[in-house]
Amino acid sequence: MNIKYFMTVYLGLLLILSALMLKQPIFILKGFSIVAAYSFFDLIITQIKDKTWYWPISSWISGSVLALVFWPDLPWFFLILLPLLAVLSKHFLHFGKIRHIFNPAAFALFVTGFFVPASSWWAASWGEIPLIIISLAGLVILWRQSRWDEFFSFAIFYTLFTAIFNSDISSILQGSTLFFSSIMLIEPMTSQFASRAQRISYGILTAIFSTISTFFITKYLSITIDPLISGLLLANITMSLIFLPHDKSN
Repeated sequence: MNIKYFMTVYLGLLLILSALMLKQPIFILKGFSIVAAYSFFDLIITQIKDKTWYWPISSWISGSVLALVFWPDLPWFFLILLPLLAVLSKHFLHFGKIRHIFNPAAFALFVTGFFVPASSWWAASWGEIPLIIISLAGLVILWRQSRWDEFFSFAIFYTLFTAIFNSDISSILQGSTLFFSSIMLIEPMTSQFASRAQRISYGILTAIFSTISTFFITKYLSITIDPLISGLLLANITMSLIFLPHDKSN
C-alpha cells in the first residue's frame, strides 16, 4: 500500500477506535470536521494560487493529525480555525518556493495555544491499546519513510534530557511521544535534509527544545502551549536557517 494511503487509514481508524473506546462518539464528528475543513481550505487556496485541483490525500493526513491531537472540548469555532491556520502556514510560510518552515499542524496548535488549551493528544494517550497501535504503525511509517535517524536521535536525547531534568525515564514510551516522533517529527516537507548528520541534528535539536520548553512553560509561563509542539517548531526554524540556505534543492 502507498504510504500515504496507509497513514490515512491508520489515522482514521485510530480516531474512530479512540472515540468509541472513550465513549465519546462526538469526537468522531469533530475529528472528521477538522479533516474536511483542512481539505476544503487546502483545495481552495491551491486553486487560487496554482489554478489546479488535486487529490487531497496529504490534506487528509495533516487534518487527521490535528484531529487526533487537538483538545476535544474546544468550541466548534476552533475546529474551523485550527485547519485554517495550518493551511495558511503550509501555503505562505515557506523557505524558498516549496519548503515549509513549520509543520502545519504544529503551527496551528501553537498559535491557538496562546489563547486556549489546544493540544491534548487525546487519541494517543488513553491506554495500552493506542500505544500498541501507534508503535506498530510507527514502525511501518519509519521504515517506509527511512526516518530512523531522526526518530532515534530524538528518542535517545529526549529520554536522556527528561531523565536528567524531570526524573522521568519512560517519556518516550508514552503514546503521545511515540505519536509525535513517528508522525509529526518526520513530516516530509519539514524533515527532509540533505545529509544524515543534518537529520540527526534535527532530532537532537527537537529533543533539546522540547525539554527546555517543558521546563520554562510549566514553571514560568501561564500559557497552554504543548512543549513537544513548541520544541518541534523551534527545531523547524533553527534547521531552516542553518542548513537550507546551503541546500540548492530548496
